[in-house]
Amino acid sequence: MMNNSHSKGDLVCLPAGVRLFQFGEPTRIDPRESTPSVKKYKDVKKPTNVLLINGGGTYNEVIYQGERWHVFSRDIYPKRLKNEQY
Repeated sequence: MMNNSHSKGDLVCLPAGVRLFQFGEPTRIDPRESTPSVKKYKDVKKPTNVLLINGGGTYNEVIYQGERWHVFSRDIYPKRLKNEQY
């Protein structure tokens, strides 16, 4: 789980099976709310260290395979060392 010790620029780990999202423009269902629509998603195949570029809230933004992705805060862990298991 993401904890407060992570900040922008940290390497963090995404476990296998985590789903990443790229969002399109928010859709206006109700004038008082805006809901982002999922433009693209990808599942992480194996545990991977990624760069955290924006944190906080429900989602955090990371760089994965050269692209910006959003991931649920609960799915981010401290960086994983080679051969380390969870």
